[in-house]
Amino acid sequence: TDAGQDSGERERAEMPELPEVEAARRALEAHCVGRRITRCAVADDPKVVVAAAGRVTFERAMVGRTIVAARRRGKNLWLRLDAPPFPSFQFGMAGAIYIKGVAVTKYKRSAVNSEDEWPSKYSKFFVELDDGLEFSFTDKRRFARVRLFDDVQMRSLSRCLLIILWTH
Repeated sequence: TDAGQDSGERERAEMPELPEVEAARRALEAHCVGRRITRCAVADDPKVVVAAAGRVTFERAMVGRTIVAARRRGKNLWLRLDAPPFPSFQFGMAGAIYIKGVAVTKYKRSAVNSEDEWPSKYSKFFVELDDGLEFSFTDKRRFARVRLFDDVQMRSLSRCLLIILWTH
């Protein structure tokens, strides 16, 4: 980087398009990787939460798993756990990750205060980790999607192949 460039300019230059999704990925990577999920609550909202086996099965599949990584492609973010299935979050228009006590982004209010409702009534996926840290995926407008996948990489590859076939 240029020596005359301030830190704000460097940060903006390093931030990809879709900064809210990348900021959420970075926050999850920094605060949640290596931690075990001790509690999970999934909203009873079939428009947002796509759970063929049901939300209780979804919740049970998360408990006891360790978060290994947070990954992103476009507006899709997923957690790589120590074993499948993996939760995936498509942010839609208003999806957001909130980590209790952590400012996820610098450009909008993203920290949860002690007087704020927690988890929010708009929470679609809530997790408590073994160190007591809690995070939530919320969506006020209900355009987001929360799903479970056995292999997120294959899902992305399949979607790319479908797009290629459809356009030719």
